[in-house]
Amino acid sequence: LSCEESDYIVIYAPNGGSILCEGYAEDVAIDVIPFAIEPQQALQILKISPADFTENTDVVLIQVEIDGVVDFLTYRIEPKPERAKRLVWIAAEGTLQTYTFPICFERRYRTEKRTIDTQSGRMVTSAVSEEVLVLVSDYETVQEIERIGELIGAKSVWLDEGSNYVKVDVLTTESVVRYGGALNSLQIEIRAGDRKEPLL
Repeated sequence: LSCEESDYIVIYAPNGGSILCEGYAEDVAIDVIPFAIEPQQALQILKISPADFTENTDVVLIQVEIDGVVDFLTYRIEPKPERAKRLVWIAAEGTLQTYTFPICFERRYRTEKRTIDTQSGRMVTSAVSEEVLVLVSDYETVQEIERIGELIGAKSVWLDEGSNYVKVDVLTTESVVRYGGALNSLQIEIRAGDRKEPLL
């Protein structure tokens, strides 16, 4: 994760539990944030934001304990590539998924104009513009490409801009996965769901 990004953990804890978040800088713990998980029959979402930790944090360790079972998640905090774009979507099973596309390969603008003919000539009555971004993933395993490829069919996809989220339409309709141990890369096109709202 970069300092501007976030990740999400979906938790089911009908009997409650506990979470311990630790921030490290050069293997030294500099932040420790414990809190309790309230008992709930519904799913709960924990948002992980490196920005909530001390500025020079380079690793965040999350310890989740539910019903005596302990799981650990580790995040390495790295600089975000200059044109990287992070997408968030809801998978078919209802969980939140994220992926950072390290390359924004192309940026295009399209404008649709409506015109009428008048005595003085043709006049533009309205124009709708949209911005399209072409994103390229890193080379990933088959399993990871299958996971992020699901965003093509997701009902809701957002661009994570750190301080806010922009709903986007995924224009790509097909993803190809090559089996046989080969690494794969995925290229997709997105545009802002509200065509008046810029993506960059």
